[in-house]
Amino acid sequence: MFWIRMAWAQLWRRKMRTSLLIAALSVAWAILLFFRGLADEGYDQLANLLVRGLSGHVLIQPAGADPMHPEVFIPDTRPLRRALPPGIRVQERIFFPGMLQTDERKAIFQSGTADSWPLCFYYDGWLAARKSGFLWPAENCIAIGDAIASQLSVSTGDSLLLHAFGPLGAIHRKVTVCAILDTGDPRIDQQGVFVDIGQLRSWYGLPHAAHQIALHDDLGTAHALAARLRGQLARPDIEILTWREHLPMAAQFIDYHSISVWIFQFIIFFIIAISLVDAFSVSMMERRRELGILQAVGMRRSRLLALVLLEGILLGLAAGALGLLLGGALVTYGRVIGIDPSWFTGESGLEVAGGVFSGRIHARFPVSTSLWSFPALLLLCLTSTFVPAFWATLQKPVQCLRRR
Repeated sequence: MFWIRMAWAQLWRRKMRTSLLIAALSVAWAILLFFRGLADEGYDQLANLLVRGLSGHVLIQPAGADPMHPEVFIPDTRPLRRALPPGIRVQERIFFPGMLQTDERKAIFQSGTADSWPLCFYYDGWLAARKSGFLWPAENCIAIGDAIASQLSVSTGDSLLLHAFGPLGAIHRKVTVCAILDTGDPRIDQQGVFVDIGQLRSWYGLPHAAHQIALHDDLGTAHALAARLRGQLARPDIEILTWREHLPMAAQFIDYHSISVWIFQFIIFFIIAISLVDAFSVSMMERRRELGILQAVGMRRSRLLALVLLEGILLGLAAGALGLLLGGALVTYGRVIGIDPSWFTGESGLEVAGGVFSGRIHARFPVSTSLWSFPALLLLCLTSTFVPAFWATLQKPVQCLRRR
């Protein structure tokens, strides 16, 4: 306890310098916790957004499937569904390009989707972003994006002609617009045409066909689930993909930006480490005479070095405690209130890797990051103080006493 009190007293000999060092370290660690928590939760939000709209945590589809060739499909999904583990939400989809036509206007689309109504609309704010109409399925009913509706000058309740190129070729149906979507996602608002999958199957006479079987479980279990299904469903006519395999550009985007966060934090701590070395070098020069006196009266060099290193540990503990409080407050703000993308883009949504954040980006407390980064913070303080302390203790007592 005596040595701790002594090291603490030496640390606060220059109150302003020590306060600035603690503030710099604590702010850097708080920024690390906040941005890591924001990145982890934000990337999960992005992945779940893409998984729900474009893929699934695990995806079953025909081998060599191509959205540009809708004639390649799974004729009967029932054997595959019977082999799926219980407790997983299953979503079947049929895709179709085509054209919508009124008496005076036409609109070509590439991303028509037949899905299970209304469950497919209960995520990512689609229901809240519905501009008008209803999303309960009705006979010969479709939902379209706001941009397509504007192009055709139609509103809910209006009729138009649907030309869809699906699994068995083209079909032509007179349909009614039951809902108009204004989600902020260009992929949906400009190209989105949605039909109940049961309705499209009845049009084609294919009661159990699908282009995709999307399984919604969890991001962390997707790889294990895909491996399990590959062992159970060893069929050459289908392929089983995780969301990362199906959306490689999105996965690479998330990995790249996750690494960039670490690089950013490394640069911050590298700059702080240089500042620590400089500050303790000045401190050792100021205390050179005192260090010489301590060695002259019999204090061993190893104990003198340990005393200075103890100052570094105390500095790291103080900065860590303050940084944890500040970082916790920032993460709490990010979790409860979140970050509005419009602050940076000036638009209602932030388009990233094929998905659009139309809501707020939230954060979560990065437990694993805090568990390893706090010891790393202490190690940074120790290594930053070791070099000037080791150099100072190499001086002979006579040389130290001669200098003021």
